[in-house]
Amino acid sequence: MISNMFSPRFQGPQGFLTVLVIALVLRLANVFTIPVDPQSLLANDAYMYWSGAGLLLETGAFVDRYGNDFVLSTERVPGYYIFLAGIRWLFGPSLVATLIVQSVLDSFTCLLIAFLGGLHSRLLGLAAGLLAAASPNLIIHSSAILTDSLFLFFFTAMLVAAARFLRSGAIHWAAVGGLLLGIATMTRAVSQFLPLMMLPVFVA
Repeated sequence: MISNMFSPRFQGPQGFLTVLVIALVLRLANVFTIPVDPQSLLANDAYMYWSGAGLLLETGAFVDRYGNDFVLSTERVPGYYIFLAGIRWLFGPSLVATLIVQSVLDSFTCLLIAFLGGLHSRLLGLAAGLLAAASPNLIIHSSAILTDSLFLFFFTAMLVAAARFLRSGAIHWAAVGGLLLGIATMTRAVSQFLPLMMLPVFVA
């Protein structure tokens, strides 16, 4: 099977589709074999995100509830709250639906990783994509009510756009990369200083 993976047929577009399918199957298999209940999934930060998304739908603002009062919440950046609120608006307060959406999103992250490696060579791209698809860390985080999967999707997409800009010099790729980095920073503030670091690199 390994030899077939790197055959000329696998190296066509269907090879990248294989990365997506393998990633999705592994993530959905994980979702449907773990305990999907509030007690298991909504501990610590997960509860804060889940309840905050519900309050965002209820009030239209980023707030915390204290008794019968609402207090403006500025502890975390808003991206993941908006993402969860959108899922809850579409599917209701379903943890299973949320994990399925995150599994799909994380599978496309694996595809982006394959594309990123594929800018160097198709073989490297497929290897990187398959390793990402089978990564236990990515699989576990895609089934957690945490920011990791959403952040990684936008951050990886930004890296692809940045690589395309560095290769082509086309300004629209720089604009797309900047937009994606902004969305990633709205999801996790850890990337807030990256624009300042990337600017001199782009100029160089």
